[in-house]
Amino acid sequence: MLIGFQTDIHKSNYENIEKRISELIWEINFFDGPSSSGNIAIDAIVNYKSSIASKKNISVFANMIIPENLQVDSVSICQILGNALDNAIEATEMLDDSRDRIIQVYIGYDQEVLFFKISNPFCGRIVINTIRKNRFDKTAAQC
Repeated sequence: MLIGFQTDIHKSNYENIEKRISELIWEINFFDGPSSSGNIAIDAIVNYKSSIASKKNISVFANMIIPENLQVDSVSICQILGNALDNAIEATEMLDDSRDRIIQVYIGYDQEVLFFKISNPFCGRIVINTIRKNRFDKTAAQC
């Protein structure tokens, strides 16, 4: 798809680009989900990943307090948030008890800082590396 956009840009075929972008935005808006902050990029990625989670019997709840127009790179936000949600979905789908299959997403914006908090249960082991390169192992309490 990106190659098609690039080709249209080189050919100055702006009508075709606008048509493709409109189609993509329509598809993004088609995903109904827990995110309705008004920020198109963040709502789109959270709602899309929520639809994937739903197919795996995982519920996603979102609480967002963010402006519609952020002064940050939307592509980078979508990559980071998409990866974090993929990780949460992967960890949550390993749980046997469907009552535990819940992902909570909080995104906030304060004093020109955007922050994410994604909570999900898991069954496994986390290895945390600190700045001093010390290792602390934590094992999930419930598996």
